[in-house]
Amino acid sequence: MSEASRKGRYDNVEMEAVRRLVGEVHAFHGQRALAILEGAIGAKKPSLRILFWFTRALASWRLANALMLAGVVLIHPALRKIDGEPCGFAFGLSANNQRAFDRLRAVIASADRQRLYVNGRSASIADRGRVLASWVKVWSTAGILADAAQTSPLVHIQSVIACAVFIAHRVHRLPPSTRVICVANDHAPACLGVLAAARLQEVRTCYIQHAPVTEYFPPLSFDLSILYDRSSVLAYEKAASAKGGTGSPAVAILSPFDNPFRRPGPVPIPMRIGVCLSLLLERQGLEQMLTALSRHPNVAAILLRPHPRCQAAHSRLLGIGKVAMQPIGMSAAAYFESVDLVLAPNSGIIVEALHSGRPTFYTPQVDKVGVDYYGFAQAGIVPVFNISDLDCPNRLSEFFDDAWISRYSAYDETVSCSSDEAGRKVAAAFESLMNS
Repeated sequence: MSEASRKGRYDNVEMEAVRRLVGEVHAFHGQRALAILEGAIGAKKPSLRILFWFTRALASWRLANALMLAGVVLIHPALRKIDGEPCGFAFGLSANNQRAFDRLRAVIASADRQRLYVNGRSASIADRGRVLASWVKVWSTAGILADAAQTSPLVHIQSVIACAVFIAHRVHRLPPSTRVICVANDHAPACLGVLAAARLQEVRTCYIQHAPVTEYFPPLSFDLSILYDRSSVLAYEKAASAKGGTGSPAVAILSPFDNPFRRPGPVPIPMRIGVCLSLLLERQGLEQMLTALSRHPNVAAILLRPHPRCQAAHSRLLGIGKVAMQPIGMSAAAYFESVDLVLAPNSGIIVEALHSGRPTFYTPQVDKVGVDYYGFAQAGIVPVFNISDLDCPNRLSEFFDDAWISRYSAYDETVSCSSDEAGRKVAAAFESLMNS
């Protein structure tokens, strides 16, 4: 530890790490493809619109940034504390992150599972107070944030979160025994903050994919990256090419599916249609589609599946004929078994539905994300839905022919590779990383 760091100040290496961290957040969250998110999120929560207004007005003020950093340190759940002497630390608080860690833990050796500490504990008030007591670090970071302030308040807030988590992990450092840090999200600001701090401690890094990716994502910069499938590898290669990165030095593939692939089959008449909802609903388009479906003679029922993080009320949708909501707590597997045809927005649930053997169509008019954000329609693994498709039920499954299986196999490794074989390769790669 340098003399400056011992006295609570940043040394030159830490200052450069903060600047690089802010640049990484801006590079991903400031992309044009994500610009629509600010308006969509603000529309959902009026309180956030007020926060965005204040952030836009005060982002270039150093004192305002210091106060925002303090606020994140005091209340944000991403501030964690690690007790004990783990060899590995996995960080990611969402349910999808947890499932990604579970996939890794399921294939690695028992000894490695016991040495991998997942998320630690929430930082206590005392822990958070120690972070704020390093007020020189907070003030220095606030200056960097003020200098880098952008017009997008959402992007600036993401930068503040990343920097607050970085400060916390420079005050409460990973135990000296930690050899590997794992994250299941390579662009979430809290994850970026933890990674930046861990790299200063020369801790090795591992990325475990938790959702579909596109070429808009950051280039891989991990010692080991565990990806879903070949299409994800290609997406990251394109990201690296477009952004000048070199990619991850080691890549292993581990499918998110532990059950066999089932080819989509014929659709019965009358049919039960499953409609998956986006976190960022386009309500007018969704209501128009549901109304048209409810009036079609070949439709017996429409079952909605809300996004797991969407708290919006859906009473208006449930007032449309034939529309019902899935039972609370229903698993995705059970949901797909209860419907005959799936309609989905920009979402990884498209691949999950196809894996489960359900003919699945993409509905671009029902969310506020860019059209075909993940490129599933362009790649030819899912057709774009039109209400007239229901007029000829026998044709609903014709799209999913032998040529489709060839295209789809790039998105689902279980089509051609056993999960046991993939698991052994991932376990060997992770063990080498942990013990090297």
